[in-house]
Amino acid sequence: MSRRNPADDSWLFSRLVLGWVTPIAVRGAFKPITPEDLPQAPKRIRSDPLHAQAEALWAAELARAAPGQARVVSGVLWPIARSSFLEGSVLLFLSGVLNAVSRPLLLQAAIRAMSPDVPIGRGLALAGALAVSLLLETWSKTQGLHLSGDIAIIRACSGVMQLVTLKAGRLRTGSGSEGSEQTLLGKDMIGAAEFARFLPMLVICFSSLVGGLVVLFVTAGLSGGVGVLVMFSTLLISVPVGRKAKGWQVRMRQTSANT
Repeated sequence: MSRRNPADDSWLFSRLVLGWVTPIAVRGAFKPITPEDLPQAPKRIRSDPLHAQAEALWAAELARAAPGQARVVSGVLWPIARSSFLEGSVLLFLSGVLNAVSRPLLLQAAIRAMSPDVPIGRGLALAGALAVSLLLETWSKTQGLHLSGDIAIIRACSGVMQLVTLKAGRLRTGSGSEGSEQTLLGKDMIGAAEFARFLPMLVICFSSLVGGLVVLFVTAGLSGGVGVLVMFSTLLISVPVGRKAKGWQVRMRQTSANT
């Protein structure tokens, strides 16, 4: 277990084709893999540096904030998870743009290239571009969800677990509140982590929405913009109308019951 993890030094192309895992796969194809054949955990989720970083961040937060005002989320969780979350968010944004902009435009061009008047070379080029776009879209979505939905959350949970463990070791039987350390997440940590896995999807939803609107304006022109405006206006109007309608139904039932 002393070997360095190949994922730590992998380049973009190696991640794209999963080349960093090839040595382990080849070794396992010829003989059973033993624990000695496996590398260390990736440095992003290795516990020793994460625990030290969490303790340093929490000490700095306690020194910075007023008594009882220290914040675990902004002082510890976000700094630990920030790099992985932002890197994954960039990939998810790219995936949303490819899904909402690149794919439909390339598909439209490829369909038009099926005309007998279009050279076959252009059609093949568009088909190849569409295949590459689909590959990049799927890969960026998978890697983005892995980084922002798995790695970032694992890093945050590992750091907070260390703080909770240290806090539990310092508690005395019968002692009361000892200050801002009481704000540490306890048994709700796992539930919050599962909920946080949905946050990265907001990035891809936002980029897909913006990209889809851009494509709609480009392909449909002014009529498409008017259609979108009518759709959103209907949605905004329906919310208050629905609330009032529910009140009207309640009053009608009360009136009916009284008569």
